Amino acid sequence: MNPNAVVRTPRRGLRALVGLLVALLPGGWAPPLSAGDHVAPAQFRVLDASTRLVDGVYMLDARVHFDLTPEATEALDSGVPMVVEMQIQVFEPRDLLWDRTVAALVQRHQLEYRALADRYLVTNLNSGERSSHTRLDVALARLGRVRNLPMLDRRLLEKGVRYGVRMRALLDIESLPLPLRPVAYLSSAWDLASEWHEWLLTP
Repeated sequence: MNPNAVVRTPRRGLRALVGLLVALLPGGWAPPLSAGDHVAPAQFRVLDASTRLVDGVYMLDARVHFDLTPEATEALDSGVPMVVEMQIQVFEPRDLLWDRTVAALVQRHQLEYRALADRYLVTNLNSGERSSHTRLDVALARLGRVRNLPMLDRRLLEKGVRYGVRMRALLDIESLPLPLRPVAYLSSAWDLASEWHEWLLTP
């Protein structure tokens, strides 16, 4: 799944198609599509991350900052659920070749707004754990806290080899409602992804 994938749609009639799809959204909500519009990108940032060995298993702790654009916030408050992925990789750094990925883990969370209850829900799609919040900033802070996540069994690693860990967070555009995806692929307001944050795996 590639959040930077390009929609393979012919250029002729592209704006008309996007306009038609946007018109189908509830309440007529529509993000700006003009090429002259400059949308300040929201930032997903991995603030810090670390691993520790507990009973032979590497556990991950991390803090991720999530900041939504006004367009994404408006869609969320209009009832559009959003799925955020936290991608974690254990790799072997190599000087002359591509780094070798040893293990990969994806944590998926869904963020949604329930208008009748006036609550923001954060659901861990891996475990089913759910939390409810009255404010969006509190829900995003909860989404960004990772504690005691089992990441990797130490027995899977070779002795004497140096390993690194990297982590990033991104909005899964493919999880958005179908009419919204072309808009999300074309608009920088939906380009929500952090840089990779890397650190060494302590033996």
